[in-house]
Amino acid sequence: MTLYSREIERWPALRDIPSDEIFTLFDRQGLAWEKEEIDYLRDWYGKEDTLSLAYALGRTPNSISQKFKRLQNRLQNTKVEAKNVEAFTQERR
Repeated sequence: MTLYSREIERWPALRDIPSDEIFTLFDRQGLAWEKEEIDYLRDWYGKEDTLSLAYALGRTPNSISQKFKRLQNRLQNTKVEAKNVEAFTQERR
């Protein structure tokens, strides 16, 4: 099983690309996400397909999906925390 076999299995369009070239497509894999990349992902996720975002950001398609899910979870947790703080402050009044 190669490094990108899970990606190739899930994204058939990658099957036609030689494995040594896949490394160059996803050259940001394993690096920390920069603010500009996160902003781009937030702006374009759902408007463009995941594979196109992966090419644009140099990340694997799976890392694109996982990062977006983490961002959604963080946003949801923030909203829940804000509601809890608001409820707590109202109880104290």
